[in-house]
Amino acid sequence: MTTHLETLAAKGVAHVPYEPELRQAVADTLQLWQDFVELPLEDKQHYLATKASDWLGYEIKDGSGPHGDRKQNFDISASYPQPGLDQDPFIKNSYELSVVMAQKAQQVAQEIGAQYDIDQLKTIKLEDIEAFVRFLYYPGHRQVGDLFGEPHTDQSGMTFHLAETSDGCERLDPKTREWLPMPVDETEGLLFGAMQLQLLSNGEIPALCHRIRTNQETASVGRYAVVCFVRFLGDVPLYDKDKHGRLQERTPGFNYDLSTEEFAKLFTK
Repeated sequence: MTTHLETLAAKGVAHVPYEPELRQAVADTLQLWQDFVELPLEDKQHYLATKASDWLGYEIKDGSGPHGDRKQNFDISASYPQPGLDQDPFIKNSYELSVVMAQKAQQVAQEIGAQYDIDQLKTIKLEDIEAFVRFLYYPGHRQVGDLFGEPHTDQSGMTFHLAETSDGCERLDPKTREWLPMPVDETEGLLFGAMQLQLLSNGEIPALCHRIRTNQETASVGRYAVVCFVRFLGDVPLYDKDKHGRLQERTPGFNYDLSTEEFAKLFTK
């Protein structure tokens, strides 16, 4: 199945067709996530994200702060240390999905390396990929047009937008600076660049600024989604959040016009 990666530079996003097995795994796990959200809080607290678990697991956020999110989310990767893989079907399936997505990310990263002549990605190994699958639930009781998610770029290397129960994700076009819809469907996901990929490509592939708005449906009942953040390890620097702050607090599209030299100053050495 062909991924048209040339649009990563032109539009900031590319369509990624699903293999049948991956399509089914995403659909099944999204349904299990919806069931998990409905569990009593005391049941979900068994899987709380903590420092000891490298912050993998369940979180509930109250939206405090000027750019805070009100949501529930669950992060998991192949290094997830918690028990329960054989006890809870959501935990088991999400863990298996994270393993598959790490392999998918390696394949796509190598294709990007070949397409854009990025040496660090051309032969990237599986151990130099860390894929975090994030399950999201944004509760309803909002006004139509409210923001579920503030405009931001992602810190990691690239992001797969895998599934959603309703649209509402929008991208800030790197050329026109218009907010444009970015829906996904059951046959394919979306891929967009994050901070590390803009760095590695010397600005050719922008870290895509995106946001999530309510629509007539989600303002009432809320929204579920599945994404996968892919971090490049090894000698690829990370965005220095401690020094430069949360990306949600920056002007949308701030990175689109930065020179490669100025952009590189945002990263750890």
